[in-house]
Amino acid sequence: MATRPPYRYQRVQTRILRLRWWNLVGCIVLIVFNSVLHVWPGVGLNVVLAAINIYYLVTLTRGRHDDRRYAVVPIGVDDGFLARHLGRVATSAA
Repeated sequence: MATRPPYRYQRVQTRILRLRWWNLVGCIVLIVFNSVLHVWPGVGLNVVLAAINIYYLVTLTRGRHDDRRYAVVPIGVDDGFLARHLGRVATSAA
């Protein structure tokens, strides 16, 4: 019987910053691996992906504590959006 790994080691990452870091590590490993095997299209692809990850890591960490970037939208108890969202959550959990 297979057991589930602890939550922090599951493949689905809910934290985008952690996902970008793991993706960058994977790209670096594959750059080295593909370089040793002389698979240049794989190297090129992973260099581009690593650059994209670095760009998003920099932008995410710069705006991490910026209040202007994250705004709270007030929602009332009788708001239609809230009722629709809670209805979706209830049906997906059932």
